[in-house]
Parts: sequence; C-alpha cells; structure tokens
Amino acid sequence: DEIKNVVHGVCKRMPKSVRQECDQFVEKYADLVISLLAQELNPDEVCRELKLCDQTFNAFRGNYFLKTIPKDL
Repeated sequence: DEIKNVVHGVCKRMPKSVRQECDQFVEKYADLVISLLAQELNPDEVCRELKLCDQTFNAFRGNYFLKTIPKDL
C-alpha cells in the first residue's frame, strides 16, 4: 500500500489529461508490477509482461514512469 500511495502521488504531478488514467493504471496493475519488479525484471520486461507496451513509444513511457518511483521504498 505504501508503494501504491507513492505512485498515486506521482500521478497527481502528471498533467490533468493523463492523471485519471494514471490512477486507474495504479489500481489495476500496481500489485502485479510490484511482484514483477521484485523478480528483478527491468521496466521494459514488466511492460511487455503486462502486454501494455509495444517495443517503441510505450516502452519508453513505462520506463520513464517506473523510474519516477523512489527506490528507497
């Protein structure tokens, strides 16, 4: 739950046009993303595993988004 709260905080900093989508993503996928990252998959692998990213633009977005999460949680 702590990680979800931090990520929701990141969503609040995003432009209004994507804020709601960000919050919905967190609610739908956060537990799975955390589980995959705990397996030491890199953000591109997580994105592909979730079948949310193609191999270009969306992979970049997923990588950027995951890098915004503090690593000391």
